[in-house]
Amino acid sequence: MLTSVTGRKNNGPTSRAPHCGAALRGFTLIEVLVVLVIMAAMAGLLVLGFKDSPEQRLRREANDLAALLNAAADEAVLHSTELGLAIDNEGYRFVYFDGEKKQWLAMTDKMLAPHKFTDTLAVDIALDGEHIDEQALQRIHQLSERSEDAHLRPTLLLLSSGEVTPFILTLGYGDELKMVVSGDGFNPIVVQRG
Repeated sequence: MLTSVTGRKNNGPTSRAPHCGAALRGFTLIEVLVVLVIMAAMAGLLVLGFKDSPEQRLRREANDLAALLNAAADEAVLHSTELGLAIDNEGYRFVYFDGEKKQWLAMTDKMLAPHKFTDTLAVDIALDGEHIDEQALQRIHQLSERSEDAHLRPTLLLLSSGEVTPFILTLGYGDELKMVVSGDGFNPIVVQRG
């Protein structure tokens, strides 16, 4: 005869639900884990089924670029170096001006490494020389011409003085969907829907 923890005698198997023909039993740990793995796999497939919309991809590209431009502007001041951004429809790359070689070279910093857009985007950039003085504008033109590789010629400059070439950069898919990244030359770079 079996004795339970409470000290009561157990005369054999009893049914917890006398009206059912079979006794109730719980799930084993393996059964629960198998069900959880199946549910996780189904949830993963469901997430993969939802792809980013073009608007989400465009917004992410614009926000990432603005954040990198702000970080690069800080780097230029901290390291007293002239940085630039070369951009086209396929992507962008940050460059720095090597004073010894007197030319623009690609950045080797992992954070400012070259970036390819997920899709080919329409890129339009307008530079505005009204917010900086004439001497700084001439310096920008002289610096941007010094590169043997046309892909390394910066479109806009991030100067060691803290100035950024004032710009309005439009990224888009045709005329319907656009995001605008802009900077006035002194304040942080911002993103707006175009």
